[in-house]
Amino acid sequence: MIGTDPEFFILDDKGKPVPAWKFFPPQRQKILIGQAGALFRDGYALEVNATPESCRGRFGNEVKGSLKHALAMLPKDYSFTSSPAVRIDLNDMNDAPPDCQIFGCDESLNAYTQKSSSVNLDAYDHPFRYAGGHMHISGSNCRFLESDADKFLFVKLCDLFVGLPLAYLFDDEANVQRRKYYGRAGECRFQKYPDGTTGIEYRTPPPQLWNDQRLMGLMFGVFRDLSYRYKVLKTQWNPAWEPMIQDAINTGQVPYGLLQTAGGFYTPELLRLIKTGRYFQDFQFIADPDDCHIGFGDWAMATYPYEWHKLQGREVGRYGPEPVNAPLRIGEPL
Repeated sequence: MIGTDPEFFILDDKGKPVPAWKFFPPQRQKILIGQAGALFRDGYALEVNATPESCRGRFGNEVKGSLKHALAMLPKDYSFTSSPAVRIDLNDMNDAPPDCQIFGCDESLNAYTQKSSSVNLDAYDHPFRYAGGHMHISGSNCRFLESDADKFLFVKLCDLFVGLPLAYLFDDEANVQRRKYYGRAGECRFQKYPDGTTGIEYRTPPPQLWNDQRLMGLMFGVFRDLSYRYKVLKTQWNPAWEPMIQDAINTGQVPYGLLQTAGGFYTPELLRLIKTGRYFQDFQFIADPDDCHIGFGDWAMATYPYEWHKLQGREVGRYGPEPVNAPLRIGEPL
């Protein structure tokens, strides 16, 4: 099963950040959206808690429905932003409720140091607030994670195949600012969910993951596929890559040669075309009227048919021929 609990900031009709506590309750009083999930404030931001799903299309539709419900609760011409960092008016803190008076994140683990840490910032003095596009995987997808070492390696694979492409596509100053404190390479939590299942929360991605349903579908597809391919990829991992991966994500300076091919999903060249074309840069997820079952493959086939066909195995790709259902491949970073 895949899940998510992304955070979004609210903007008023002039584009100024507004605290979520003006409109949304704390988690203990969360607003339930049918079977789709829940809404509540998480400090300055709105958090969308999605119901776990096996299908990316249904999953996306549920998150989109929850965000539309949340948008309807805001004043006219207010909006959401997927920016990972916003500068706030510290005067807003004068009426902050108790649950929003501190940076309240629980401790996170780091897959590279295998240690836990938390952010120690003064909410009354620090002028920025941060949001993430957290990704969850649980249930049968995680049965292969028999030890903490396997869990940490899975997160490192997520960095290579999900975190790096997102850092490459979104290399803006807001992401650099966020990664000083949150969402650094390898950030994760080992979770036990209310239904008793266990899983992993991958906390490195920014909320821009949700800019577009096609981008969301692409990245959650790779994320889920990593769980299917883990036993093969585990044997290919080279610890010598780890400093390069961490530095690239944390600084936002991702060398093209570090990008991989994910069979059936993307090539480095396809990622380059997305970046240079500035696709998926704006937060269009709510406004897009299409069903989320219309995904990345449909878009890529129409926009870049040559590169998409090459990815599907009709020509030799960057790391060799890629049959339609080929496992994800690790190519040596340059």
